[in-house]
Amino acid sequence: MGPEFYTFGIEKEICDEIKKWSETVVEKPNPYFNNLPSCPYARQAWKTNKVSFLFKKDGGFQDLYTVVSSFNDELDLADQLNYSVGESAKRARAPTSGY
Repeated sequence: MGPEFYTFGIEKEICDEIKKWSETVVEKPNPYFNNLPSCPYARQAWKTNKVSFLFKKDGGFQDLYTVVSSFNDELDLADQLNYSVGESAKRARAPTSGY
């Protein structure tokens, strides 16, 4: 769903933060890219509402499969934000002893 769908709560705050990051970092001229923006398509994607976010709240992959299977070329960016990544990172942490 486009960022305009999220009108309150943490989802809106996250969408607003990503948009601000895009404007202040990704869309600005970058000396490492001969003073071109890091992503020359970002500004136009935001202007034409071709950005979408999916907030994933569980550890499964069904949401991702649904998005991928229904994806079409109307969007330039579809971002899945995973609320459960903190728990996954804790489970994936390597043991500290013996290394």
